[in-house]
Amino acid sequence: MKWKSHQAVTAATVYAATGDVLAAILAMQGSIWPDAVEMKLPFLRHRALSHWWPVYVLPMAFFYVLVIAKLGFFPDPWMATKFILSGGFSFPLVLGELLFWSLLGALLHIPEDALCGYIPITRPDQRWKCCHLFYVGSPRETTFVMAYVVLVLTGGLFAHL
Repeated sequence: MKWKSHQAVTAATVYAATGDVLAAILAMQGSIWPDAVEMKLPFLRHRALSHWWPVYVLPMAFFYVLVIAKLGFFPDPWMATKFILSGGFSFPLVLGELLFWSLLGALLHIPEDALCGYIPITRPDQRWKCCHLFYVGSPRETTFVMAYVVLVLTGGLFAHL
């Protein structure tokens, strides 16, 4: 997928799931990390280590625990935002929120890429193909992304009313 497609699909998915605009924005910017890492480190093979899910899940678990330790529990997706806006600023909380949602965006990048190519599952050097719905940058990609965003956001907006 193109970067703008990753951003649109990820932002729509996270917003529909949480109703949290901040989480959606953070995940959206994190959704390009796997490809951005490959651009900065050209010796990495495309869709290998940077697209391997444990690279994102393990630090996500750490930051999730960091946020839980600070807030006690995390049932409300807006809880951290409310805490910060009420004057309770905590660097570990802000860092945990920022990195958790950004890493979630990077993690969502992987199944999104599975729609148009190969991804690693059990090893970073593995090439697993799920399905091939479209080619990167094709009109089918644009159509898929637009339809997905409209359907998910429509359902998400009704769910959060």
